[in-house]
Amino acid sequence: MEKIDYLDSCKGIAILGVFLVHSTMLFSLFNIRTLPFSIEQLLYTGRLGVAIFFIISGYTIFRSLMNKTVRKNFFVKYATRKFFRLAPPFYCVLLVAYILNLTVMQKELNITYSNMLMHFTFLYGLDKINVNNILKVEWFPFNTLVFSFLVLIPYKLKKYLTAKNSFILFVITLLISIVFSLRIHFLYVSEAIDATTYSWLYFSPINWLFTFSSGIFMFYFFQDINISKIKLIRKHSKLSVICIIISIIIISYLNLPYENILISLLFILLIFSLHSVWFVDKKFSSFFKLFDNKLFNYLGKISYSFYLVHYLVLIYVKKYINTDIFTTSLSLNYLLLVLISFNLSLVVSYILYSFVERKPTILLENYVYMKLNVR
Repeated sequence: MEKIDYLDSCKGIAILGVFLVHSTMLFSLFNIRTLPFSIEQLLYTGRLGVAIFFIISGYTIFRSLMNKTVRKNFFVKYATRKFFRLAPPFYCVLLVAYILNLTVMQKELNITYSNMLMHFTFLYGLDKINVNNILKVEWFPFNTLVFSFLVLIPYKLKKYLTAKNSFILFVITLLISIVFSLRIHFLYVSEAIDATTYSWLYFSPINWLFTFSSGIFMFYFFQDINISKIKLIRKHSKLSVICIIISIIIISYLNLPYENILISLLFILLIFSLHSVWFVDKKFSSFFKLFDNKLFNYLGKISYSFYLVHYLVLIYVKKYINTDIFTTSLSLNYLLLVLISFNLSLVVSYILYSFVERKPTILLENYVYMKLNVR
């Protein structure tokens, strides 16, 4: 199956956005309330970069499934593969967090035996207290695991699916997410639910299902549509990408309610526009090189490891890096500390990716296949 490199670059851009929004936790070190030109408003939009991960996951997982032949023990092999892609790096970071919490962090992290057990069994997503209370980013692996198994439903119904039917599926999940988002927002504003419950519901799979289903629609759209129509989309792709990026920036400054859905929809349009260019040419012109370059491509490859470690690194940097060595400019202090945090996260995630996520995990996966007698 042909690899689509630009999708890794898109994941790289997405993880950079997620890192930048979490880096705003460093504001309190310098008593920063706002950055020049209120750039923090744009940084806060980075939290929605996870929508890009779900869109791409929906597309790549379904594309991979459709290129496989169903054989004996298919489900066992699929489940084993998905588990070993997500669990070992996750477990490794949890254990490191536990050790750090007992030593240098002096029990600053909220780690107990019970919530460690919840995390190791992936049941933490079902509990509003435990969903994000160790690494602060655990909701993403949980949702990814849920979506990885939900995708088997449309896969089993693949003979009934077309571009039209998959679009209907996307619209249905979008409406569900809109209604759900409106409902939890109303309950929170009316104080019927507390902030912890709202956060748990906001990060739940049902609120992000439409982003994942858009990836399935994307697969059928580019499989069924006439190539001449794709070329028509490609013709206006530069203008559409520019308009989408400008719209994302404007919405980030407007502080609109339910901006998570609006910006996620714009991300979906962005990926569709980029894919129409790649689908025809199999490469990008200079205008689109931002979405297909070595730096973002590599960051995209290690994005899962980076996602798991970056918040822990930021907590450590915030508490233990001496900020007095920097210049007297508060904004520059913040920028320097962000650069330190980013590079430290890059180093740690590279180690995690190289020695846990990549080859060792594949070897462990194959060992389990052998023990289960799965071919």
